[in-house]
Amino acid sequence: MCLIERWGLTHDLFNRAKSDYPSLQYIKNHSTQKTHRVMVINLQGIFSHQDPREIMYKLVIDARDFPQMPKAYVYAPEDDEIEHSNIYRARWKSLFHHRPLSELCLGDSYPAVYNSHLPSLRFGAWLYQVHCVLNNPNPDSAARPV
Repeated sequence: MCLIERWGLTHDLFNRAKSDYPSLQYIKNHSTQKTHRVMVINLQGIFSHQDPREIMYKLVIDARDFPQMPKAYVYAPEDDEIEHSNIYRARWKSLFHHRPLSELCLGDSYPAVYNSHLPSLRFGAWLYQVHCVLNNPNPDSAARPV
C-alpha cells in the first residue's frame, strides 16, 4: 500500500493520525478514493499567554498540497474571541467561501523541521506541533498582537 500520495493524505496516513487524534474527521466533498484533502479536528489549547484557561479549538486542516506542509485554520472560536498570539486575524480563504478563517502560525523555523521528517511521519508530527502551539502561545509572535 502506498503511504504517500501527492495532493492529499492517504487513507492509511489519515487513519494513523486518527488513532492519536480521535476527533479528526475528513470533509467528504474534499476526498477522493485515495486521499483526504481537507479535515477538521478539535484540539485543546489555552486562551492566551496571559490567560491559561483551557479552550477547545476547532480547526480546519488544508492538506490539499500534502506532502507539502498543511495549513491549520481556526474555525471556532470566532476571530473576535481569539487572544492567542499565534493565530492570525481572520481572512477570506479559497478553501472556505462562507466565512473568514484565522490561520495558525507554527513559527518561521518549523517548515525546515517539517521537511526533515520522513514523508510518512510528517502529518503526525505536524499535528503534534499544532497541538503544542495551541498550548504554548509565543507572545513574541507577529501573528496577533495581544
